[in-house]
Amino acid sequence: MLKKSMVIAAASLGLIFATPALASKASEMVTQMADYMQFMVGPQEGGEFTVVSIKAEGEVLVLRVDGPAGWRKDQSADQLSDRFLTGFCEQGASLFDEGIKIRIETTESDGSSLMVGPDANTCPAV
Repeated sequence: MLKKSMVIAAASLGLIFATPALASKASEMVTQMADYMQFMVGPQEGGEFTVVSIKAEGEVLVLRVDGPAGWRKDQSADQLSDRFLTGFCEQGASLFDEGIKIRIETTESDGSSLMVGPDANTCPAV
C-alpha cells in the first residue's frame, strides 16, 4: 500500500537526516531525498496506486501519484495532498524543520487530469 511505503521511506529518511555529511541546504537535501526514494516509483503493493515520479524542484520534493479512474472524486488538491502527507508525517514530521516542502500531484488512471497540491511545509491538521 502506498501509505505503508511512504511511512517506510519517511523512517528511512530519518537515518539520512542523522548523517553528519548531509548538506545543510534544503534544496540539496531534497535532491538527496528524491534520489533515495526512487525505489517507490512504480506500482505499489495492492495495485491501487502508482507513484509515477519523485523529483526535486529546488526546496520542494514533488511526488506524482496515479490512481484508478475516479479515485479523486469529490476531493480537492489540498485534501489529496493531506491524505498522502499523513504517511510522511507519522514518521518524519521533522522533514519540515529543515525548510523542505512537499508537493503531491495526482492523475487519473491514464495519467490525465493533473491536480497539483500546495507546496506543504507543515503536516496536515489531524
